[in-house]
Amino acid sequence: MTQIADPRQVQRNAQRLTAAIARFRPAMIPLFSLSSGRPDLIGTGVALRAGPQRLVLTATHVLRGFQGSTVHVPAGDCWCPLIGESHFAATRGTRNPDDDTVDAALLALDEASPTGWRSWLRPEDLFPGCSARPSDRFVVAGFPRSKVRSGVGRTRVTPRAVRYFGHALAASRYEPVVGDPAVHIAIGFKRRTIVEEGQLVTPPPLYGTSGGMLIWAPGVRNPARIEENRLAGILIEEHGAPNHLLLSTRIDVFLALIHDRLPELRPYVPMPRTVRRRRRRWSRK
Repeated sequence: MTQIADPRQVQRNAQRLTAAIARFRPAMIPLFSLSSGRPDLIGTGVALRAGPQRLVLTATHVLRGFQGSTVHVPAGDCWCPLIGESHFAATRGTRNPDDDTVDAALLALDEASPTGWRSWLRPEDLFPGCSARPSDRFVVAGFPRSKVRSGVGRTRVTPRAVRYFGHALAASRYEPVVGDPAVHIAIGFKRRTIVEEGQLVTPPPLYGTSGGMLIWAPGVRNPARIEENRLAGILIEEHGAPNHLLLSTRIDVFLALIHDRLPELRPYVPMPRTVRRRRRRWSRK
């Protein structure tokens, strides 16, 4: 027998999800390629300001999906190209330039590069060293392709973010999906149990959400702790049955990549000691 959800509880859950991502959502943006003559959603990006530098965090396979074309973001009735230098993390011991097992990339924007958003996360909004215990709760947010609508002239795009609430999984669940608990965080995911606009709905296919946010969110269950929410990872993969999980790359990997490839930003993004010892496995020479 199908259990009918209490509408009041559903509404409370929706409100808590909204509150949990309130200050993070404005720093999330859909990334598009215009190489085919029409807007093609490639993935999601997260805006981070580290000192004087503006960065876009995303997944390796997202940034490489542009295949030499310019990354664009929607800004009202026009498109803003993102101009800058790309940096990719690599798995230790591999020489394959297309390897994306770690799946962490960042775009360091040029000073003259316009942006399509006004809000930027700060280093203090990040959660390096997240323990990701099974008792920890997370919110996922990103832009699924099926939720993007293009307007007249194909220049106005109104994407709708999908959000999902789940708990961290034990390390034993990583191996079947080639995940590494030292590098990744996996949370449980079932398509029938998300809340959108106060209703339990089946979430859309998650193509486009790669590069989105994994937010450690104690405030989902305890609203008094909303201010403790932190960005713990960047979403990279969805795995259906039998695993039922969403895999994200830890924010530590991105911070290590910044330290190695953008050393002038080290004073702005301090690293945990354990990550400092490991960081060279994620830097590409």
